Amino acid sequence: MTNLTNETELKNEATRFNYELVRPSIRHLSWVVYEHSYPRCTRSELIDLAGMIPDFFLAAIMELIGKTKEYMSDVQVVAEAMDEHYGFGALNYPFTDTKIVPDEGYVLRHPEDPDMKPYVAVMLPSNADIICFVYPYGLVGLLNNKGDQLVFRMD
Repeated sequence: MTNLTNETELKNEATRFNYELVRPSIRHLSWVVYEHSYPRCTRSELIDLAGMIPDFFLAAIMELIGKTKEYMSDVQVVAEAMDEHYGFGALNYPFTDTKIVPDEGYVLRHPEDPDMKPYVAVMLPSNADIICFVYPYGLVGLLNNKGDQLVFRMD
């Protein structure tokens, strides 16, 4: 549990801010934080750089629970559910020529641009059939266990 302590005293006790109540993804998803790729950033900073994207992923997966396993791991279905929660048309401009390269540390490769390393990867603890990677500039990569992938932007 991640607790941030407020300096204000309330009845002789420090008031505690429960980060998990604000960010349910902190508690309900498994996180891989790529601290070695960003040595100038702390773990907390990389989680903050991911923004609300992990929460959109969690909301999408929770919405799809009860569907077949294949449906829950379909990158297009999960992306559409994430986009519904996001509400700003992230899928209107997919990055069709940008790919996740699993064999090279899940870097994001786009022609004529340097590779991008992920800040974080999140997945359900009980189901790693689909993984959500968050990259700089609000880029999101979904990768399932069949190798299907989709890259889009949620800035």
